[in-house]
Amino acid sequence: MKKTRFLILAALSACILNSCVSLGSLDYPQPVFDKPFVYVIDSFKADGSFKDFIKLYNTSTDSNISFFIYIHHPENQEWLMYGAGVLKGPGDRDTIRSGMKNIGRYRYFAIEPANGKNYKYQFHKSRNDLHIAIMDN
Repeated sequence: MKKTRFLILAALSACILNSCVSLGSLDYPQPVFDKPFVYVIDSFKADGSFKDFIKLYNTSTDSNISFFIYIHHPENQEWLMYGAGVLKGPGDRDTIRSGMKNIGRYRYFAIEPANGKNYKYQFHKSRNDLHIAIMDN
């Protein structure tokens, strides 16, 4: 039931984002995500470009950790659900796919661990994807 509800919310978010023709200026202050343990990524701080997917890499010692990914929409100043991923153990990776097209047109992304634990993150762009490494704090 929860998975179905999540998929419906993700699909609705994708429809809303894909219907936007112009996102306006992407030069605006970093938005706040008002939840503990959420890390906000400014994709402009990494060289290169991306447009396709977000890839998560588990470099922590934790297993079976889930993450929610959000995209900040600059026109309505809202965080919208992009998708979720699960990392089964150290060294595992997951590609987060969504119905959204060309996610490289968004500047700010947020990652939230479902387990409520504080992690460190590193990110870079490569081969049309945004890569996020999750590390122990």
